[in-house]
Amino acid sequence: KMWNSGNFKGHVSPLEFLLVVQERSKRRFSLDVQSDPVAFLTWLLNTLHVDLTKGKKGRKSIVTRCFQGEMKVTKIEEDGSEKQSNPASEIKFLMLALDLPPPPLFKDDLKENIIPQVRIDLLLSKYDGHTISESIKTGRSTYALTRLPKYLIFWAKRFTKNNFFKEKNPTIITFPMKNLQLQSQRFDLIATGCHEGKPDSGSYYSLLYHYPDKEWYQVEDLTVKEVRPEMVAISEAYFQIYCNSSELN
Repeated sequence: KMWNSGNFKGHVSPLEFLLVVQERSKRRFSLDVQSDPVAFLTWLLNTLHVDLTKGKKGRKSIVTRCFQGEMKVTKIEEDGSEKQSNPASEIKFLMLALDLPPPPLFKDDLKENIIPQVRIDLLLSKYDGHTISESIKTGRSTYALTRLPKYLIFWAKRFTKNNFFKEKNPTIITFPMKNLQLQSQRFDLIATGCHEGKPDSGSYYSLLYHYPDKEWYQVEDLTVKEVRPEMVAISEAYFQIYCNSSELN
């Protein structure tokens, strides 16, 4: 409906969009319950792709042309050698997960928790093809990016949940807003999603770059206000969207 050439207006109301999402997701995402934005973005991209391709495997859509990349996954033996019985496999992705270091267990002299910081390039070293990652489900593997999309989506594993409570990792990710170099390509930040407050409640908001006027805006529900770039750089990012610099020139 938003892109229908027969419409007088090229937009729909937020309420109308949310009602459609609520119906299509079978109330997984609803108006009266706050949901995880990464889970919603994942659902939205996959649902749009399936609808645009009518569920036919192998067909491309604007979603895959913009957001889909490829990586090579290699299983590693305990001695550090590649598994011969399970050769490297190529997989496609729409998002890249960033594994945050665990938060400190102890407090400083002022009895306050120390909030650690980590550079985004250190987190992205997981995908350099050499760094070994360990997982209970998949074992030891290396990941090598083989094709980057026009738009890169990163999400930080901030939340962990067990049978008793939900925890939030407060680690601050330091990142460049322009010229993030990955392989031989450069990317500029165009959007970031943030969470503030307690892990089991709190609120989410977005910081969006409006390219025509070169300004950043904070969007929370129906409230939109201009923010300084310095505030974007120190935000507690949950997910980020980078655009290939060549697309913005």
